[in-house]
Amino acid sequence: MTALDVRVLGPIEVAVGGVAVQLRGHTERALLVALVLSVDHAVPADLLVPAVWGDDPPPSARNTMQSAMSRLRHKVGGAITGDGHSYRLAVPPDCIDLVRFERLVVAAEEALASDPRLAAELSMEAME
Repeated sequence: MTALDVRVLGPIEVAVGGVAVQLRGHTERALLVALVLSVDHAVPADLLVPAVWGDDPPPSARNTMQSAMSRLRHKVGGAITGDGHSYRLAVPPDCIDLVRFERLVVAAEEALASDPRLAAELSMEAME
């Protein structure tokens, strides 16, 4: 599978093999974020509908979600797997900026007492 880079801290962006992927509207972005928050775990479609539309989805929500998920899956290649009942973002967690940020913050906190310079470097890397 081609390298995937997902950014959810700030504008929601995806790049496949270093090439930006054009996400269409709120639905694709909301679906991507819902999958990112459960990276490498199956997310039931019944949970994805409220992730996009909240507590009052339109009658066509399930079909619209499936169409948007199909487009999103096509855009990111094999990174999203699913069977129509659940979907999974199957990527190494470090492909996601949120995961990298959290990992670097923890490492900086651990380094602070013994190596303040390393802690500062890790903090700066996390902020980038």
